Parts: sequence; C-alpha cells; structure tokens
Amino acid sequence: RDQHWSGQQLAPARTSPQRWRPGWFAIAAAFVALLVVAGAIGVLSQLRNENFRNGSAPATGGAVSGSGGGADARAQASATRAPAADGADERSSALANSEAPGTVSGYNLDSRGARQDLASVGGKPIPPQDLSKIIRDGTITLVVPKDGFGEAFDQATGIAQSAGGFVLSSSISQENQGTLTIRIPSRKLDGAIVKLRALGRLAELTLTGKDVTASYIDLKARLGVLQTQRELILKLLKASTTVNGQLSLSAKFSDVQTQIEQIQGQLNVLNDKVDLATLKVTLREEGVAAPAESDDIRNPSLGSAWDRAVQGFLGVIAAVVVGLGYLLPVLALAGLVLGLRLLIKRRRATS
Repeated sequence: RDQHWSGQQLAPARTSPQRWRPGWFAIAAAFVALLVVAGAIGVLSQLRNENFRNGSAPATGGAVSGSGGGADARAQASATRAPAADGADERSSALANSEAPGTVSGYNLDSRGARQDLASVGGKPIPPQDLSKIIRDGTITLVVPKDGFGEAFDQATGIAQSAGGFVLSSSISQENQGTLTIRIPSRKLDGAIVKLRALGRLAELTLTGKDVTASYIDLKARLGVLQTQRELILKLLKASTTVNGQLSLSAKFSDVQTQIEQIQGQLNVLNDKVDLATLKVTLREEGVAAPAESDDIRNPSLGSAWDRAVQGFLGVIAAVVVGLGYLLPVLALAGLVLGLRLLIKRRRATS
C-alpha cells in the first residue's frame, strides 16, 4: 500500500528536564565538611584562649608590668580613687598620722619614685616580706688535674659542709672520676659554685629555678580553712550529747585531720626544697673520658597510649562542639534566608 503523509513529520516527544537532587553521598560530604570546619574553628578558639591565659594577649589599660608592679598598682589606685566624704577623709588622715601598732605610719619611694607603704609596730617600720618560693637545682662538671681527684673530692665535700649543707649521696668510679649530690642552703648556692669552680676546669654548668609560690600559697590557704573546720568540729563535739552525733563528728574530725596532715606534709616538702638547693657535682681527672649515657631501651606503655588516645578523642570532640557553637547562629541565619527564598519562588509559581 501506498501511504500518504499529510506533509507533517512526527516530532520526537519532549522530555521534561530532571531536577538534580542531592544524593546520600553529597549529604554525607557536606556533613563531614561542616564537622571539619567546626573542628578547625574550635581548635583556633582554644589556642586563642590558651594564649590569653598565658598572658600573651595585649594588656588592658589597668595592667601594670615591671618588677615594682605591686607598688605602682597601689600608687595608681590611690591616685585614681574617687574623693570620699569629708568625714571619711578626716578619719583616714587621723589613722595615717596615728602611731598605733599595725597601722600605716609612712611610706618610702622606690627606685622609680613609686610610693611604698610600710607597716609599723610601735613606730618602727617593717619592710614587706618576700613570699616568693623558688626551688633551685643545678649540675656542675669539673675536670681536675692528673692524680688530683681524691683531693678535689675531699675539698668538694668540705665546701658543702662549710656552706651549711651536706652530701646526700656520692659515688666513685676507677678512683679517677665520681659524683656527689649535695644539698646547700639556696642563699649560699652561688658562693659554693664559685668555690667549686676553683677546683679544676669547668666543663659544664647548669642551674635551674622553679617558682612554686602559687602552689605554696594555695596549700597555705587550704590548710587555714581545714584548721578552722577542725576547731569548729571540736566545739561541736564537746557540745554534742548523743552517741550518733559524737560518732559522726568524730568521723568528720578524723577526715579533716588526715587532710591537714597531708597538706602539712606537702608544705614541709616544698619548704625543704626551697630552703636547700640540690647540686650534682661531677669530678673527673684530665684525660679521662666522660661516662657515656646509658642507652636503655624503653618500651612504650600501652596504658599511657590508651590514655592519650582517649584524651585526643575527647579533645577533637570538644573542639568540634566549640566550633558548632560558633557556626550554629550562622547556619540558622542561612537556613532562614534559604527558606524565605523558596517561599517567594513558590508564591510566584502559583500566581
């Protein structure tokens, strides 16, 4: 058969374009990217806070620096103090001019001209006490002349004893080299080192200082609080008339007394380390090689590795949480803008 066409060709069917929809992989990638950004922000914020706590942040207008900061702070505070009432000024003036024990009767000027208040007892000024607690340690290595080890060893022992110290431990190897660990009063450590250097040629000298003032003050404060609690418990124990009350108070008294003894022991250790410096003296004759350091093989501890792994995991989680705290307001604002945009598009499509 002959087929007659009307002259119109059949056009291919039109297919509507498919809208792109994000799959699970894209959603997961966006979520991971969000967590990475949050973690980076958290780490940066933690580093910034740590630097601020360590004092690297710029100081504010009220900060005072320098060795005489305490005196400058008091001078600045007195200069910027608001004027008080006339009666208060009169009372403070009378108090400053009085000579009663424990009152401030005068002041001195330091090297920079800052005012330093001095407490007085019976009219005699008392200089402020130095509360700093520094632990000093050191090591010194000396090379003595040939066949002079024995004499130098005895002289080093004598130097420690003449300075008010003692030899904590000593060892001699092959009669031509040895070490002494001596304890010397901290205030006499420098003088003892000068005398030790005269025994031979100085090969090595290391001095270190550790400031434990904050720990010492904290322990003293805790000790004072516990001693007050102990006195209160003793009063309550004397006034108690019941067996149960006395037993309970006795248990509390024992607990507080144990804490007092522990803190007192820590204070005694700190005082001992502060009062007496530890100095390790190594002596060897000329031509004797220095003892080689021991190459001990230390196996890693699985327990410490696990603790570090847990600490690292928690640190990452904490950084991500901190970062999310910064990002959540931004994400909420972006979601609000996106929702308004979709709402406007739908209304235009329906109209």
